[in-house]
Amino acid sequence: MPRRYLGEISRVDAPVMIVGLLAELEYRAGVVWPAERRVIEMPRAVNDGPRPRMTQSPAARAPVVSIRLESERTSRVGKVVVGGVAIGVAGCVLAISLFRGGVVATRAFYTPSMQENLPFSSHDDRSTVLRIWGQPAAERWSPAAGSQFELLAYPHRGLYVILMGHDSGDMRYIGAMDWNWRPAHAVDVAGYGSGYGLLRRLARF
Repeated sequence: MPRRYLGEISRVDAPVMIVGLLAELEYRAGVVWPAERRVIEMPRAVNDGPRPRMTQSPAARAPVVSIRLESERTSRVGKVVVGGVAIGVAGCVLAISLFRGGVVATRAFYTPSMQENLPFSSHDDRSTVLRIWGQPAAERWSPAAGSQFELLAYPHRGLYVILMGHDSGDMRYIGAMDWNWRPAHAVDVAGYGSGYGLLRRLARF
């Protein structure tokens, strides 16, 4: 074995002497040789040139920016803001619905199904309706607690004219229902506000 590959030798030779090596050796064909590890290079692709080595130092590389997740407090505040906006929108829609629906309104109510304004007011009685529209195809009465309702049917107009009063001599116009028994027109009623609320609660008769 060539001496240039030998290193330090142990001072104690019991039970065996230990000899250090300066390089990795291998025994081949009866001779000791330095071990060689061969690296097989993969064939390059067509038209693939040599790749340049990266000479940029680690300090010159792009800095790594840490990503901080949204805190729980910020997320909670965002949810509260969104919830407040949703409640506000719902309140506005409810207020508009109440105003237009006759619960708060004091004006005459017209549904989108009406194609013409009815020529009646809260001062008109049965004789006024007959004078303007003529004899109805049918008449019906529905007594209620403290009030009476009279129905005048006009099929060619698709409407029921509704009168209300305490007795047959005090019946006044409060509105009209369409053929599906939905309020089509309503006027102000003394002591009740808009007649739309009365018509909505009125059972079909």
